[in-house]
Amino acid sequence: MIDILAWLEQGACYPKFCWIGAGRAFAAIGAKGVHRSMPSGFAYGVIPFEGEGIFIEPEKTCEGSILPGGFGVDLQPLDSFEEWQRRFEAAKAAPYEKVVISRRFHGECSSPYSAFRSMDYSAGIGFFYMPDAEHAFFGVSPERLFQLEGGVVQVDAVAGTRPLTGEPHLDERYARELLFSPKERYEHHLVTEHIEEILGFAPGEVFIRESGPVQHLCQEFVGDTQLSTHELLSKLHPTPAVAGAPAQVIRMVEGFDRGWFAGAVGIIDGRSDALFAVSIRSGLWQGGRLTWYAGCGITESSDCLAEWEETARKSEVMRCVKIST
Repeated sequence: MIDILAWLEQGACYPKFCWIGAGRAFAAIGAKGVHRSMPSGFAYGVIPFEGEGIFIEPEKTCEGSILPGGFGVDLQPLDSFEEWQRRFEAAKAAPYEKVVISRRFHGECSSPYSAFRSMDYSAGIGFFYMPDAEHAFFGVSPERLFQLEGGVVQVDAVAGTRPLTGEPHLDERYARELLFSPKERYEHHLVTEHIEEILGFAPGEVFIRESGPVQHLCQEFVGDTQLSTHELLSKLHPTPAVAGAPAQVIRMVEGFDRGWFAGAVGIIDGRSDALFAVSIRSGLWQGGRLTWYAGCGITESSDCLAEWEETARKSEVMRCVKIST
């Protein structure tokens, strides 16, 4: 079977794209068409947290798998705890039920391909986008924004976090905390309420979704819809799981532009079928340096130190990563 990441690295032209998860694993290279609106054929899309996205019809694609390996990155906090406290207090003071804030880590990284190879794809949907030789955006998302197939839509509502340690008794305790925590259930309710209002039908039962180093509360929406891919993207993105407040408020609180982080990335097969993931647990590589992003939802009952530590745990989706908190 072809190693699609090696195939991608050997390619001489850009942009480059790779997807692994939800039953598909493929790479794409080159662009025979770049669009601001939905193309009629097969394409992939990359949408930032704010602003317009692009949809690219690739010149070549290759299906296969990704062999394990690569190397992790020694990540250091780019933002101090004092800065995090400032953001935390600003988020709590904002006139919203929930505000999602993020922090950044950074470190030297000679190869985005190797860093992406080191990721734990079992934690969700892996994505890799490299528009040119000096930039790459990649990650593994635990959250499907939506999947549309034959008029049936599936949407994930994911919120609330506890560690996943590999110790069964400890992980069961953390799972029970998630299921019975008023704070986590309230945060999750805000997400499901938003999605239900858009789709017009209720989700399934709450369950625990494991995602690499952490576990989350999750509910899945599955049902018929008349909404198109374009309409689903415009209505669902950004969800309260990554925002909660208007984008301009979050930008003011965080003090930086999220770019592609907390946006959406996905694939479309003509105008009817599509699959998009929320682009979290992700980082931006720029010429030898990686900036990694991780966020959490702040509500009235949130604890500053606990949320700081949660963002570090979420960043361990790279198997060999070393996080300095």
